[in-house]
Amino acid sequence: MKKTQNAKDNMYKKLLAFFAVTTNASIWAAFARLVSEIGNFKTLNQQLDKYIQAQQNDISGVTQAKNTAFDNLVAATISAAHKAYVWAVDANNSTLQAQFDVQKTDFYAFSQDKGFARCKSIIGDITTNIGSMASVNLLPADTNHLAALVTAYAGLEGTPKVAQGVKTDATDGIDNMMVPIDKSLDLIEKMIVSQYSSTNADMVAQFQIAKAIDNLPTHHNGLHVHVSDSSTDADLEGATVEILTTGKTATTDINGVAEIIKVKHNTYNVQISMTGYTTQTIKTQINVGKMSSLEVKLVKV
Repeated sequence: MKKTQNAKDNMYKKLLAFFAVTTNASIWAAFARLVSEIGNFKTLNQQLDKYIQAQQNDISGVTQAKNTAFDNLVAATISAAHKAYVWAVDANNSTLQAQFDVQKTDFYAFSQDKGFARCKSIIGDITTNIGSMASVNLLPADTNHLAALVTAYAGLEGTPKVAQGVKTDATDGIDNMMVPIDKSLDLIEKMIVSQYSSTNADMVAQFQIAKAIDNLPTHHNGLHVHVSDSSTDADLEGATVEILTTGKTATTDINGVAEIIKVKHNTYNVQISMTGYTTQTIKTQINVGKMSSLEVKLVKV
């Protein structure tokens, strides 16, 4: 979550604990409108928790499943293609010789989408000619196996992007849910303070302490960066973000987010780097009292 979201959520949880104290609840038990609004506050927080859980889901497992399916497909395609190459030589078919003369780098030098398309093209040509490939130990069962691997990968294709979209929607959902929660809390505060300040001052003081937001960031000049993989949209943990000439750096967390605060307002070059990816340098403006945002997609080397 964003720092501001996390700080407010912690405050909500303190208030939920305050509302759960039996001695406190007994004080306002007869105040039906207050009891009703506290119930609404609790319900809204349950909905908020669902967004928080979705936002915090780690999609690395989804991405790994896709990568594993792709690796399996490539390995089987290369194995079949090498046998088919011998068949193409015997058949004196130069076009299919070129099609079947492949190696691992032919599938990993570019994006998975292009590698997947290459697999399907090779498998299509093998399937078309499978009836005459028994001499190189390629049989219809082999094409069925290849087709199953294509289906397995296609079923996962795009899943990381969908998962990332869910996380992005959840982050927006947290902000949206906090609006009615804050409105509910405002109503609760007005009722508690106006009704019990003179008769139950200690309880009101406890409420005000619980309602205080701890460690809420002030309005610093700074930079908020989200870094993801350009091919899969998976969040990249461990990327280095550096605002050049300032000496200020940060490392992205599990959600691919890094923040650098207390940066003098100016225009800077921001460098984003990570092992295995091409380094990017982006010019950005840091404004007074605001956190500038960058959405960065790193490309694998």
